[in-house]
Amino acid sequence: MSKKSHVAACRMLRQQDEEFWAGVQVFPSVIRRGAGVKDYNAQTLTQLRKCGANNLRLLAARTAVLYPKGTSSDQIASRLCSSDTHSTLTYLAEFVRNKGLAINEEYDSHFSASDRRKHSAELDEVTKGRGGGLKQFVKLLLLYESQEETVRRIFVRRLWRSKRTACQFSAPAIIKPRSVEKIGDEIGTLTSELSNALSGFELRYFTTVVLGPWTVLLLQREYAPVVRPDYRDTQKTLHGFGWIMLGVEQGGRRIQVKGGGKKTFPIIESWFRKAIGIDVVDTESDVFANYDPSNVENSLLGGYHDSCPVHLTAMSFKRTLTPQHSPMIVEAPFPGQDIRRDLLFGKEHKIFRIRSLTDLNWFRLRRGDKEVRVDIVPDPGGAVTLRLDNTDVSEDEIDKLREEFATHFAVPLDRRIDPQHLALGVVDVYNFLLEIDRTDGLAQYQRKALQGLIDKKIVSVEVSEVLVCPRLSHFCKYGGQDVTDPDLAECPGCQTELQKKKIELIKHGENEIRKVVAKLLESATNWTFSSSAVQFEGQKFYALSDPNRPDRIIRVYFAKRVGERILQCLDRSLQPVFVVHTGGDVEHAHLDAAGVAHISFARALAASVDADVASRFDEDVKYAREDLMRRQEGKVHSRAADSRKRIENPPDGYSGEAYQLDVFNILRSVCPYTEYWTGANRPDGFCSLVSFKDANLRNPIKHNWSYDAKFTREPSYDLGVSEERKAWDYIAALAEQPELSAQGDELNGHAIISNRLSADQMKGFAKFMRREHRLGRDQSNIKVIFMIDGFLLRLYDRVREDEMKFRKRGNWLSLQLTTMMNKENSEGYVLLDSASAHELCSWVVRQKEIETPPNTLNLRDGLSDTMTKS
Repeated sequence: MSKKSHVAACRMLRQQDEEFWAGVQVFPSVIRRGAGVKDYNAQTLTQLRKCGANNLRLLAARTAVLYPKGTSSDQIASRLCSSDTHSTLTYLAEFVRNKGLAINEEYDSHFSASDRRKHSAELDEVTKGRGGGLKQFVKLLLLYESQEETVRRIFVRRLWRSKRTACQFSAPAIIKPRSVEKIGDEIGTLTSELSNALSGFELRYFTTVVLGPWTVLLLQREYAPVVRPDYRDTQKTLHGFGWIMLGVEQGGRRIQVKGGGKKTFPIIESWFRKAIGIDVVDTESDVFANYDPSNVENSLLGGYHDSCPVHLTAMSFKRTLTPQHSPMIVEAPFPGQDIRRDLLFGKEHKIFRIRSLTDLNWFRLRRGDKEVRVDIVPDPGGAVTLRLDNTDVSEDEIDKLREEFATHFAVPLDRRIDPQHLALGVVDVYNFLLEIDRTDGLAQYQRKALQGLIDKKIVSVEVSEVLVCPRLSHFCKYGGQDVTDPDLAECPGCQTELQKKKIELIKHGENEIRKVVAKLLESATNWTFSSSAVQFEGQKFYALSDPNRPDRIIRVYFAKRVGERILQCLDRSLQPVFVVHTGGDVEHAHLDAAGVAHISFARALAASVDADVASRFDEDVKYAREDLMRRQEGKVHSRAADSRKRIENPPDGYSGEAYQLDVFNILRSVCPYTEYWTGANRPDGFCSLVSFKDANLRNPIKHNWSYDAKFTREPSYDLGVSEERKAWDYIAALAEQPELSAQGDELNGHAIISNRLSADQMKGFAKFMRREHRLGRDQSNIKVIFMIDGFLLRLYDRVREDEMKFRKRGNWLSLQLTTMMNKENSEGYVLLDSASAHELCSWVVRQKEIETPPNTLNLRDGLSDTMTKS
């Protein structure tokens, strides 16, 4: 062996201590442990075999490993492993996984062009011109041979490239080497401050590596320990960790942060200012607004020039112009293929349109042989960032991509964009402003939108004064927060003296919001919006009614957000409901799975200033209205069918509350003007029977009655003194209501609906009501009605069995039921039971049809005869 070959062998397979290998996440003590050694040796042989015979001959030559002529590649690999007395090949074989791009980049940057040519020439010399190219594992060994620090750089480069930039700061001047050195000297103070902000979990400085112009500092961040079962240790505690990485551009002005989360960004910004003396600013702190929305839409939908070096290869639409605004993904069938023609086709055929940047979820760009993803990230305040995924792409390539994208697509990447130039861009801003109650920290673009809401009188601003802790929130948990106790002089968290601060409070004009919604809904539907509210379970509802069909009413409900409790309330009402969201993120008029329609107030506002958006808004509202009315009828019938089964065969645990709801469901399916009230100081429900004598729609007859539903498992429900007094209080209070004093309305009766009532109970209850100082003197027209639930069941069954007959006879059912509810017996009350229901339904079906459609069978046959003769 020559002296030169021996030196090369010593350098390529030289020994390093365990601390070096642990610094690149390779752990010799684990590799050398027990039976695992065989697995790691096999892994090393596999990695060497992948290099191929030619690259193995190069390694054998550089490590002075001799082999006879005709030796196979497997045998050369085995000889290399045998000569590796320090397990260097094993450690590097463990290290090389998933680091191909980083190894190639480090190889190209570490070795000069001359050195790379020498390696190729050496490979050709050993293999007699059949070398091909260097494999990644061989490149790694050549780097390690040249300088072991390259392994650390590969590790950091791979880690740095694998994470996308979470935050980027800009320095006011070029960052000099002295400032970079100071960052390394002061890094301990940063880890201390970050540890406090991250609930006391430890952080430690790991390493610093220079990658071209970038100096990258790694911090290891502790996670909360997790106990997981292990095959050998059934109670193994894992102390997980993550990375916070700072990249400082020496000779430039940028500082990038990867990992850590939003909580760490203001701390890092403050640390640079205090400890390093660099007054950095977040590059996203300013909002880009200098763009033409038509250029943005045109470019993103395929209208960019042929010479553009950046191409769109995929795009995910959050909403489209299809009837249901369904999301859609346009992706090329072959990797890297341009989708420009597809986008232009969708735009031409009115499938795609970008009315807001949030109409997109993400898109992919290709420049050269690099393809990257861009996510559409909206701020809670409304601004939108086109967040570039810069993983596995060098900084130079990313810089060129950003520059070319801004040139050809009119908006920048990785910078907050004012969305309000686009037709619906203001929607997210409005949603944000309608949810907050203070103007603290509003950006300029948000204040512009706020002024628009003030001009429309939708909100107003009032000045107030509060006490606050003056410290930042990451130094004190009460920092910047109001202190409501007027007796406190110091912050309860950090004992800093409290300071007075003037704030602007945002007050929402609920009446004006209703007026705007009323105008928009009336314009979209040609229905009438009522400004007076009715209540159901404490919630306010406003009526949107069809002026030509009094039975077609939609209830309008206003809310910032609708939780599960409210949805259940809306469901129980068995009314068609439009929920107008004065906040949240509802996008367009639609029906949810429960059959409730939703409308965004912010989108309605945007529709009021853009004719194109207004046209689509009206179209969506009309469709939602008709779909709502169709589905409502099915919901009513479905609920009634289920309730009918429960009333006939009450399940275990059946309660009075469930009975009330089931009674309402059946009544609502037969009598459309039935409402479920419940709650304290109110009967369980109210029903109005509307009929028209002689089918004259100008003279409606209304019979209004309230009811209480009483369920018992005893032989008879106990209508004692308390029940009697409660019913009288209901009747007396309802009779005085203004709503029952207009248009000839009045209260005509109060019904007790029960599964079991005895004759004596009914007689005693009626006697109590008919006394002189109650119904006997001034209100003898108000009837006391007892409805056995058999009446409801029989009525429901007959109507469902002969549905077409009842439908053709229009209002005869309401008219005859009104007549029956006015017929008292000798005991002073009305009794409706199963026999009464049978009598009522038989009378109705004997009446003449009011709605008689043409006999289409005779019409068809007659038409055929006429056409044949002619």
